[in-house]
Amino acid sequence: MSFLIQMMAALGGGIPYREFVTLQGSSGSPITKTHLALIPDEAIVQWAFVNTASIPNNLVPGKCQSAKYDEGDVAVYVTQHSWVTPNTGYAGDYWIRATNEGDGVSNTELDPTSVGSSALDSWLDATSGNRFWGWKHDGPIVKGGTIKVELSTDASGTPVVATGYYRGLVSAEN
Repeated sequence: MSFLIQMMAALGGGIPYREFVTLQGSSGSPITKTHLALIPDEAIVQWAFVNTASIPNNLVPGKCQSAKYDEGDVAVYVTQHSWVTPNTGYAGDYWIRATNEGDGVSNTELDPTSVGSSALDSWLDATSGNRFWGWKHDGPIVKGGTIKVELSTDASGTPVVATGYYRGLVSAEN
């Protein structure tokens, strides 16, 4: 779902400044990233909603990016889509929240601490830093799940201006 936000800015004669925010995937058809690692307990899949560029990781402002990597490696992110256009100089503030949608995976299995992820179930300032959510493999079975990501123009979460669903699956060859 997407939403066009129109704001009046003090630009050349009061021309309206427009930003377009969008997230992708639905509850029945989430955007999915999978990773099959050669070494057990090292597979990681992450989703990133980027505000600050990072050259070593290929992070691009305004993009929703994904990475699959093994623990100890440098994560290199691949762009999936823009979450805000234009992707620099946002006219407004945005708040982002991710909630665990299940797939039989608990919040502890989402394990934000093991992969440097942002907090779940809280509205976080999306324009002050990068936000990451991910899964780390920790056994012989496939781990992962789906997160529902929402964008708002207010820290209270009202109104929600975009919603998307992102899935990560990690496993290791035995």
